[in-house]
Amino acid sequence: MEFMDVIRKRRSIRKYRSERVPNEKLANMLEAARLAPSGSNRQSWKFVVVRDKEAKAKLAEACNNQLWIRDADVIVVGCWLPMAGIDEMRLRRDVTIAIEHLVLAVVNEGLGTCWVGAFSDESVRSILGIPKEVGINALVPIGYSADQPRPRMVKKLEEIVCYESFK
Repeated sequence: MEFMDVIRKRRSIRKYRSERVPNEKLANMLEAARLAPSGSNRQSWKFVVVRDKEAKAKLAEACNNQLWIRDADVIVVGCWLPMAGIDEMRLRRDVTIAIEHLVLAVVNEGLGTCWVGAFSDESVRSILGIPKEVGINALVPIGYSADQPRPRMVKKLEEIVCYESFK
């Protein structure tokens, strides 16, 4: 798929078929995240891949009861790792870039996903055994879409871009 087609096609998918995501496709998506840039090439991230049905159900509850999440074949949890002398905002930014690489790779593989940032930090930690010092950035459910997403309304370029100074 052409790059701009991938970007234009990306939608938030909240309904999934029960079809299994092939391991090869999952590996390609995770590879895209691995190759993402990070400040000073820190790569201060860790991705927890969840396929266990019971764990996915618990994660859906931990995401403010967004129960549709459990229907995705895979949930990837993007975490940032603490680094001495590096503030949290920089670490969050790095894993955010990696997660967006993952999201675009999902679309490129013909699958659907939705960036999930609303969750109980404490609950996700407990379910997945994530240490207290590790930051949790987002959950990314991945699967085959069972729905045709509606068109997305986006602002015109002129509304969001200014040149030479903020206007």
